[in-house]
Amino acid sequence: MALYQVIYLSMVSGEAPTRAELQSLLEESVRHNEAAGITGLLLYAHGGFMQLVEGKEAAVKALYARIREDERHCRITKLLEGPIEERSFPEWAMACVFPDDDGSDLPPELLRYLHPGFDAERLRARPGLALQLLSHYSHNNGLVAA
Repeated sequence: MALYQVIYLSMVSGEAPTRAELQSLLEESVRHNEAAGITGLLLYAHGGFMQLVEGKEAAVKALYARIREDERHCRITKLLEGPIEERSFPEWAMACVFPDDDGSDLPPELLRYLHPGFDAERLRARPGLALQLLSHYSHNNGLVAA
């Protein structure tokens, strides 16, 4: 099975969602992703999202197209896209992390890419760091997996 991955950033349109709204979004994503064979990880911090989605190419591209049309997102920036040999987060139809507000849970070399918010320009210049940042949080105790 050929696998494909997209990592993107986006900002919240309008009011920042509550934790309950984000939990509801996570549960909805899990249902859809399980049916489509998609796995991934979502970070939410300071009104911004960083998300990695992976699975069959057609399913990932269709999901990303829906995200681009979703009015809850604005300023969408694709950081990485392409085929992969194996999934980065095979155990989660989707998991969500809420990084510490001050970024104190991050190694110093990653902190400047998160706080305040996700730095789209810096991450676009070094997109491999997005996967490093996501991987750091996949081991975080704050992970909400579903």
